[in-house]
Amino acid sequence: MKHRKQIVSLLLLSSLLVGGGVWFASSCSYNDSVCITSHGSVSQPVVFFSLAFLVTCLALFFVSEKTYKSWRRFAYWAIPISIILLWLAPTDSPGGIGISYLNYTKEAASWLLSGTFLLISLWIIIRKSLHSN
Repeated sequence: MKHRKQIVSLLLLSSLLVGGGVWFASSCSYNDSVCITSHGSVSQPVVFFSLAFLVTCLALFFVSEKTYKSWRRFAYWAIPISIILLWLAPTDSPGGIGISYLNYTKEAASWLLSGTFLLISLWIIIRKSLHSN
């Protein structure tokens, strides 16, 4: 039962981060493109990762403590690595010949990392839930 309190706290935190990210992204005036670009490069990764975290926490609410602990071991290293990779990602695509098709930006990195986090989390939750019975 102790793990459910932690999950509720994580649900509240991720909900606040989603709301804060959306508010931060929409706090620019309509025609201020510099503000929109700078706020978007910060809020977009926060919103995407928080949404993935929110879905994961919703799934974790219905599983055993053993499954939660298995996922938590993954999250302890996955979240800091994701933060570092997002921080290192460039805001704009570097362009140029040969690498322009990669289009590695903060947006692409946030989509990739949040999607990967969600898929691996769900895989761990499902696998541990099925093997614990």
